[in-house]
Amino acid sequence: MGTILGRPGGNTERIKRAWRRVYLTEAVELTTASGRAMVGMLAVFAEFEQEIRSERIREGIALARLEGRKFGRPKSAGLKVKQIKRLFSRGLTKSEIARRLGIGRTSVRRLLDSGNSAN
Repeated sequence: MGTILGRPGGNTERIKRAWRRVYLTEAVELTTASGRAMVGMLAVFAEFEQEIRSERIREGIALARLEGRKFGRPKSAGLKVKQIKRLFSRGLTKSEIARRLGIGRTSVRRLLDSGNSAN
């Protein structure tokens, strides 16, 4: 019973649907008012738990930002703009530049096409 509540958490209707699939093994009768009420209460608590977890995550992220931690993917290709432009001006193809610098071709194309001047 606990694993069902932990997985779908946050969506009462999804929890109720999950319970309809497994009610035979859990001895909860969904055809009676009390059985439906029990599932409804369990769904409410699962949703509450999910909301508490989400709040903790948001608070942790806010604290990390206040402490100056960076989020997201590092800008590895963006740091190589000068090299990309230099190699391109020497006549190397975008694919060759990507291979030499160990970055994706799409990154090379994006940085050359945007005229990004992060010098």
